[in-house]
Amino acid sequence: MDKCPFCGSDNIYFSKKRNIYVCEDCDDFFSESDLQTGDEKNGKDGLTLFFSYGHDKNSILVERIKNDLEKRGHRIWIDKSEIKAGDYWRDDILRGILNSSGIVAFLSEHSTRNPGVCLDELRIAVCVRGAEIKTVLLEPESRIKPPSTISEIQWLDMSKWEEVKESPESDFEKWYADKFSELCRVVESKESKDLSGDISKLKGLLQPFLNSEKENHLLSKNYVGRKWLEESIEDWLDRDSSKALVLYGSPGSGKSSFCANYAHYNVKILGCFFCEWNREYSINPKLLIKTMAFRLATRMPDYRSLLLHQLSSNISLEKANTETLFDFLLVEPLSNLVDGHRETGIIIVDGLDEAEKNGENPVAEVFSKCAERLPRWIRFIFTSRPERNIKSYFLSCDSIDIISDMPEEYDDIRYYIVHSLKEELNQISNKLEIINKMCELSEGVFLYAEMMVEDIKNHNISISEINSFPKGLNSFYQVSMKRKFPTSDSFLQVREMFELLSISETIPEKLVIDECGYSRYMYVERLDKIGSWINRYDEKNFALLSFSHKSLKDVFSNSELSGYFYIDVKEGALKLARYCRDILEKGNRDHKVIFDELLNKYIQEHIGSYYIESENYEELESFMMETKGLDPYWRVWQQFPPYWNHSDLAKVFWKSSDRNTFIRTLQREGSVDFLIWIFSILERELGIQNFEHELLAVYMDMVHMSGDYKKAVKIAEQFLDGKADEIGENEFLSMLSVRRIHNSMFYKPVRNLISEAMNLYDRLDDRFPAIYNELLFLIGGNLGVLDGDWELCMEWMRKSDEFARKNKLSDFYKRNARKLSDCYCHFGEHEKAEKLVKDNISPDGEITGRYEAYLVGALANIYTCCEQDDKALECYEKLRKYTSEKGIVGWKAHSYLGVANINFKLGNLNEALDFANRALKVYQDIQQEWGLIMCSALLEACNSRMVDPLKSISCNSALERAMEMQYGSCVESIKELCDNKVNYFKLYFL
Repeated sequence: MDKCPFCGSDNIYFSKKRNIYVCEDCDDFFSESDLQTGDEKNGKDGLTLFFSYGHDKNSILVERIKNDLEKRGHRIWIDKSEIKAGDYWRDDILRGILNSSGIVAFLSEHSTRNPGVCLDELRIAVCVRGAEIKTVLLEPESRIKPPSTISEIQWLDMSKWEEVKESPESDFEKWYADKFSELCRVVESKESKDLSGDISKLKGLLQPFLNSEKENHLLSKNYVGRKWLEESIEDWLDRDSSKALVLYGSPGSGKSSFCANYAHYNVKILGCFFCEWNREYSINPKLLIKTMAFRLATRMPDYRSLLLHQLSSNISLEKANTETLFDFLLVEPLSNLVDGHRETGIIIVDGLDEAEKNGENPVAEVFSKCAERLPRWIRFIFTSRPERNIKSYFLSCDSIDIISDMPEEYDDIRYYIVHSLKEELNQISNKLEIINKMCELSEGVFLYAEMMVEDIKNHNISISEINSFPKGLNSFYQVSMKRKFPTSDSFLQVREMFELLSISETIPEKLVIDECGYSRYMYVERLDKIGSWINRYDEKNFALLSFSHKSLKDVFSNSELSGYFYIDVKEGALKLARYCRDILEKGNRDHKVIFDELLNKYIQEHIGSYYIESENYEELESFMMETKGLDPYWRVWQQFPPYWNHSDLAKVFWKSSDRNTFIRTLQREGSVDFLIWIFSILERELGIQNFEHELLAVYMDMVHMSGDYKKAVKIAEQFLDGKADEIGENEFLSMLSVRRIHNSMFYKPVRNLISEAMNLYDRLDDRFPAIYNELLFLIGGNLGVLDGDWELCMEWMRKSDEFARKNKLSDFYKRNARKLSDCYCHFGEHEKAEKLVKDNISPDGEITGRYEAYLVGALANIYTCCEQDDKALECYEKLRKYTSEKGIVGWKAHSYLGVANINFKLGNLNEALDFANRALKVYQDIQQEWGLIMCSALLEACNSRMVDPLKSISCNSALERAMEMQYGSCVESIKELCDNKVNYFKLYFL
């Protein structure tokens, strides 16, 4: 046994004389029998079950369940006392939970109220028994607000028991028998089985990571104070100001403890999520988003239904990028819920600073960019150290510093010390002086106060020797280290282990033992000496080690703070990198380490980061150039310093046999920035003219996806330079010439592009059918529509359609149908346009490919023009869902703009502004002029209506920009609205 089950303290010892464990912190005691599981204690004589129940009108049903379980041979522990005096009842409850095989929590409005005994019971239960809790719903979900700590557990729904009871007795008995049988199935199982239901189904679909180890540990600790902080948060909620509130605090200031307890006792909290620098799963933004969606769905039944519907389609969550996943799982379904003055819900994300890796923080980035997209009733509370990088993400948000902003009339640390050292303080005369001194030396850091309390109770520090108290957390670490390691020589025994723990968030235990040359006995001895400062996680039989608190690494890696306990992280990283390199080069032949698959994979993925940490780029370059494969070793390439000469690396990369495979892998992963960086290096070192056609096509595709259309055009022009005579004779050069014009249309005036396209048409013939057809489509479907020359558009689209059918170029059938339908719609032939679209999509309207998606967008515009707004909105919803899933950002923006257009038409101006601003942000990111013009026009129109509904609408700035770009169709659409010919924009999407 290594922890006290009552308070979670590590300071326990075994009394051989009394044959019990004793806790030095809470002075409670317990035996081995207290800690046995129900199966061990009960054997074949049934189980002991703890009932957490609120003593309300549901007692008839609970008593029935209790009696029936007892008939099956089980014993039920249920607290029948409703009067709670002193603290003894808490001990009784804890012993009841410890002595049980499992917990059944009966959820009702009464049992989940705050304050209430049941919440305390559940707090103890989740800390001690975790997943062994089973929950039974006694009243409708809409009336019950269970704490977030148990919301992920699928309940047995018996909420209709009163209603069923009113029916004939036989109906109730059958209903009850089925429910009771299901409860027995999971309670009596030797495994921790889930009840069946929507929550279990969602768990399977989203695969969230539901490790509550940190939250349970924080809830098990003695927690007092912070009432002022709760009041400040309520004031912030009432002000209805920014979307997010950031709680800043120095290391050890109690941010995480506050979050855990605030979330457990506050029904407004929809979910609390802890980022841990040494737990990769907690700082992976995609996994965090999936876990967040799951947790929110357990609290909101309407969102749960929408999310299950959203996930019913055949989608790949793994292939979606982070922002797309955020929109698909959170923004879209939450935005589609009925608002109806819904009560504010809060999402807590603790420890944003701990998600930083290699100078980047993808978690902070996605929340700072995407949180505003969520509906008004969702608010965020983030916590972080007051670091510049985090503050730069949340400049527009409200913030509280939990140390400097604490009001003078509150003193949380004083309250904690008095509460925790009650017995010790009663034994001294100068207790007030001692309390004041400890508060002063803590510098507002709760971790300091916790450690001082622990050391005083362990008699490592005398409470009466006030002058021996360390000043601040850093000094406390120094004092503790000198006690553990009184001489520099004794510290040398563990220094290498400290070096390894300071290098990475987590490190395999096997690697530490072998690299340090420890025997198993030496390792255990050193681990015991360091004590609770090191955490050990055993994940799938692969043990990992880490410091228990990030501040430990900060102190020991700072020479000014640590003295002779200083850890040279760079030196340690270099030693570890070299050791890993030696293992990879020589394998298992000359090493004691058990060279298994998991360890090998870990080394391959981390050796590059060790070299980066050591800043020995020369050796890293040598290692990378000697590796047989590029992946995963070359994934750190971009992390070389800006001044580095990449010539040698570029040459090796260029000659690598798996170069194209590596590039295609990064392309599939959506690593746009990294790929563009690689291509830029190769372009500078080798010249764009030397690029293979496949590489150049990927390069242009990545640049196009990033929205840098000018660069895409420049790449094409550089490669085409000097090859003008070959255009028309060479398939790739012909394709590149068409793509150059295609990328130009996103930012260049259209008339010159039409001339260029016509000149290119004169030079090409149909020997390369796909490229020829693409040019026909470009002239009519893109440039013709932009110019507003509908006769030109119709002429060339017919050419494109005839050529596609003649040469069986099926990709162009749907492409051509979309733009031909635009033409018919412009000429008022709406029925003809609708038929053409429907002939080219599946009968049920489901989208199975991107060209069908574009057709659905065209159909939505047709319905808008035909006053069939409900059908139009349905089409835009299908379009949004598909393009969000597939990451087609331009058309996702089109769907937002289309919805905004219909809301404007219906007079829902706030909704129109909301969706138009969503679209505008995407168009700004991808730099698409057509989208920027039409979004600006719609926003101007909304503002005009809001100022004076009777006054004529003015969209002057958008109109001027449309004229500059020679976008005749945009000019026409804007003027028709401003001249009151229609009350919407005709949207012929680019």
